Amino acid sequence: SSKALNRCETHKKIYAIVSNNSSPPPLPITPLRLTYTQNIMQTNHDVKDANTVAGAVDSEDVEETGLILLCAAAPTLCEPSLGTTSEISEIGRKLTNLNFEQRTPHEFEQRTPREITKVWTIGVIPLPSNEYRRARTVFNLKGVNEETIAARLFLLMKKRNIYAVYTDSTVTCKTSSYMKFTIRLLRDPEDADSILVDVRRRAGCAMSFRNEHHAIRRSVQFGECDEPEVRRVLPESFANKIPLGEDVIEQSLQASVKDLESKYYDAREFAVQDLCSTTDPASKDTSPKACKLILEKFPKILDYIINDVKKRVDYGNLNDDDSDEYLRSLTLNLLCNILSSDADNKTFLLRVNDESIIDHLVWYVSEASTCPWNACLAAKCLGLLKTLSYEDKEVGGALLKAGAIGNIMHDLLEKEVKNAISAIYESKKSGNECSAKN
Repeated sequence: SSKALNRCETHKKIYAIVSNNSSPPPLPITPLRLTYTQNIMQTNHDVKDANTVAGAVDSEDVEETGLILLCAAAPTLCEPSLGTTSEISEIGRKLTNLNFEQRTPHEFEQRTPREITKVWTIGVIPLPSNEYRRARTVFNLKGVNEETIAARLFLLMKKRNIYAVYTDSTVTCKTSSYMKFTIRLLRDPEDADSILVDVRRRAGCAMSFRNEHHAIRRSVQFGECDEPEVRRVLPESFANKIPLGEDVIEQSLQASVKDLESKYYDAREFAVQDLCSTTDPASKDTSPKACKLILEKFPKILDYIINDVKKRVDYGNLNDDDSDEYLRSLTLNLLCNILSSDADNKTFLLRVNDESIIDHLVWYVSEASTCPWNACLAAKCLGLLKTLSYEDKEVGGALLKAGAIGNIMHDLLEKEVKNAISAIYESKKSGNECSAKN
């Protein structure tokens, strides 16, 4: 057959090439190219109109967690190029000129402070989109104008010590327990004289959100301003009801030391939470014993506190991951508890002075416009470290600026700053009197 004849001819050619010791003609080399096939994703009908008001999602199904991006948009069919040699050398020259190695970490932290909002100007209240779905936490408000609503909510955020960012008719909020929620004002399409107050939780404790929601509703409807609850790291400690022996406390501290050395964030977080609860001044029987043991027998806990306070947080907006910021607040809280128990421990004061902890606490105070809660804790620590604080010239200026910010937007910050300034002034006054006598 024809196929058999063709096969024989092919075998003859191969035999002739091998017998003549000749090499076959080279095959053409084609460079490999990376191509991306187009991936068309189906529209998610559960998330609708995600860019209506302040980028919030108008969907009751995602009212508590916000919009979650599952993946990036699929690229189109393309053949990426690495560029010419001159382009690569130009990029390399620019990277070299940046000179990263010679720049200190503090140079990367310099940024423009956030502008403080003194009055919330709402502007035009928009209508909800066609895809808007009303959640259970939305309520109607009638008979109250926009200026009154803005003034009441602004005062409520200040009294309840909630960090808030005001953008047009939307307020993005974060509490000291790091529960996040938004407040949006919308026109009721069915009643021109009515305003929809849309309050939605984005992250954090649902019970804490319930309390804030009730406070917001009473504030905008009746002008009432509820006092904030006492902020605790954990619910009321069992140590208040069941006194713990020193051996039990020591075993707990040993377990905490192991978790503090863990490479996992959750383990470190739970360890610092447990230490804050154990050293809480509200536990009048347990706290003194635990603080004394930490100062005398557990230097690794003190090492962790000092090293963690020195890690300055790169504060971003409210949508960023703030796990480092939260962990730093726990560490500052733990430092406050230990200093409240024994602020005159000479060994610990010498360690704080050698590690320049005062400079780092001043930095936290200077970031009061972005993170007022950590600024409150840092100001309290400066007041407890009064014998070291009054010798630092930058402490007074940072506290005065933070106090002015607290006067506008955060009552607790203003209170802690006043207490710190008063303690430092009294310490300086007594020091001058002792010097005069000598």
